Amino acid sequence: MIRFLQFTFLCNRAPSSRRDGITLLITVVLLSAILAVALGAFQIIYGQFLLSGEMQNSFDAFYAADQGIERGLALDRDGTPHCTSPCTLTGTSAVLPSGACYEYIVNKSGGSTTIQIFGRHTCTLGRRLVLRALQVSY
Repeated sequence: MIRFLQFTFLCNRAPSSRRDGITLLITVVLLSAILAVALGAFQIIYGQFLLSGEMQNSFDAFYAADQGIERGLALDRDGTPHCTSPCTLTGTSAVLPSGACYEYIVNKSGGSTTIQIFGRHTCTLGRRLVLRALQVSY
């Protein structure tokens, strides 16, 4: 039976020519080109996806810094940080509703005041920490 199958397959085979395998070669080349285009598109889309996440983190950090500046100016206007010139106050905020927080440094010397705020998009230290800083001097 095995000899019959071998004979049948060997006898039905077309004669060998120089064009054997060209279809396979063209298929492999075309699939490689399609794969290269797909990987390039994926890389662009993934990069844009990461960038959009970084933008949201940047907005959160900036809004935290802005909130810190507003709070610092209001407290200084009310005279809450009882600080006589020259002095330096530092501290951190509570966690804001967005999950962001800020650190502040208030410097008073002479008649000038400088408030520096460092907004962070998250209060925990991580690999992708985004900081935005604002400074007011008057």
